[in-house]
Amino acid sequence: MSATLFDVLNPRTGAVDYQFSAPTANELNVQTSRLRARQRDWVGLDISQRITSLAQFAQRMASDQALLQALIQDTGRIAIAKLEVAAAVSAIKRWSTDAPALLAGASGNGQAAIPGIHYESFGVPFALVGVISPWNFPLLLSLIDTIPALL
Repeated sequence: MSATLFDVLNPRTGAVDYQFSAPTANELNVQTSRLRARQRDWVGLDISQRITSLAQFAQRMASDQALLQALIQDTGRIAIAKLEVAAAVSAIKRWSTDAPALLAGASGNGQAAIPGIHYESFGVPFALVGVISPWNFPLLLSLIDTIPALL
């Protein structure tokens, strides 16, 4: 059985820019296994190392003309694509600033209605996170969930 091809239309012209096919179940299993294995390396980094890595990613994103051109082609918007890259870079910086305090965890007795209740919060990394985002801001909306998951 041949794979179904999906058309990606140019939003300005309506012409087909390119086609892609969904991965087979086996291809998806291979890819997700590879990503889960790499996550072990990432979770071994401390928060400052993760922040440094994401800062480098943000810097490359800000200067990558190929990324900008892909956004322009996929969305048909020049000025908004530039703003989207800037907003994505800004989101990485903001999450990176907030992450150490957010990941420090918390504990206490809080305002519990039942005396003696104690709570404790801490982050537990997932081996793989899938993000499905809308087409209209593909970079920014996918990173809204991706950045905190990586941190």
